[in-house]
Amino acid sequence: MIRAIIFDFGNVLEIPPDPQEMLAQRAAVAAHFGMTAEAFWNYLFTSEAWQKAKRGQISEPQFWQEVFATLGVTDPDQVRAFKDQLLAFKGHVPPLMRSLLRQLHKRYRLAVLSNTADPNLDRLLTEELGLHGLFDVIISSAAEGMAKPEEAIYRLTLEKLGVRPEEALFVDDMERNTQAAAALGMQTITFTTPEALQAELLRRGLLDAPVS
Repeated sequence: MIRAIIFDFGNVLEIPPDPQEMLAQRAAVAAHFGMTAEAFWNYLFTSEAWQKAKRGQISEPQFWQEVFATLGVTDPDQVRAFKDQLLAFKGHVPPLMRSLLRQLHKRYRLAVLSNTADPNLDRLLTEELGLHGLFDVIISSAAEGMAKPEEAIYRLTLEKLGVRPEEALFVDDMERNTQAAAALGMQTITFTTPEALQAELLRRGLLDAPVS
């Protein structure tokens, strides 16, 4: 029986209101460096700088400085402009996700488990995104010094929730992360859209009725 549900943050809870416009902005920055949007995004988040940032070994500003310095951009104002263009669509939680979280929190313990360079993820969720009181546990990889898909960070989350792996459902948009959770005995959903998540939760009997 499921007692807890663990959510990824980026692209699961925080979703751009206009994904196509977000991709266009990303492509515009990538083109500046002669790269496709996909290649550029992979460069950013497979970089050694990201491996350090998501484990809290360097700060988020240091991450952006390092990845752009490798591309020949060292001027702080230019780095900031590129970063702001890439992150212009941050900070949006769709209404359906908010409704799902409110309904689920009545029945389950909820957690966020995110690979992030922000050690203050709890402040972002509660103060900036207005999700106060919905999560029993908030785990930032930067704060803990470990990241998905490492087994230790899943076990830490389960321990803080006070549940066994088989009592938890893990929701993430990346299959390597859901596969790692499944290997520990957790149930998983690979996220695509809020609507698809709602349908799957209903199919599994984890929601009483559709939310609006």
